[in-house]
Amino acid sequence: MTKLGRVRRVCTGIIVIVYAVILLTEDPDIGMQIVAAIMSLTFTLRGIQTLIYYFTMARSMVGGKFSLLRGLLLLDLGAFTSSLTYGQTIYVVLYVAVIHLFAGAVDFFRASETRKMKSPGWRTRILFGVTNVFLALVLIAGGFVMHSLLTVIYIYAGGLIYAGIVRIVTAFRRTSIVYIQ
Repeated sequence: MTKLGRVRRVCTGIIVIVYAVILLTEDPDIGMQIVAAIMSLTFTLRGIQTLIYYFTMARSMVGGKFSLLRGLLLLDLGAFTSSLTYGQTIYVVLYVAVIHLFAGAVDFFRASETRKMKSPGWRTRILFGVTNVFLALVLIAGGFVMHSLLTVIYIYAGGLIYAGIVRIVTAFRRTSIVYIQ
């Protein structure tokens, strides 16, 4: 990673942590609007980025149409999330819960692959997967059963803080270069 890439990663991590702290200090209704706005912006920008990738490179690649469909889906999710109004926080709860469930499933699959290769890191992957599934269940229970917006906001802000810290840590991690002999 270049020095500019490291600086960009650290700045992005700090901005994400600041957003999380702002989210934690706000009123729950305003916090839910902030969560919806951040998710809408994230989905929209990621959709645009994926569509640009499709039109510049992935069109002529194997599986390139998947990139087109993914970009369109993310763009639609971003537009739908931006149209949410005050009373429809159920969708934001569902989005955050599905994101955590998906991340947990990916961690489980990665852990099974690394275990087959006899790598020592599979236990931490399982731990991350269990944590993500647990957070999704707490989100569903807190959002639907207890109707608590604070639970949703705290979990989302905790995820943002975690993502910011991981970005900062990976910026200072040494990258290994594999030389072919």
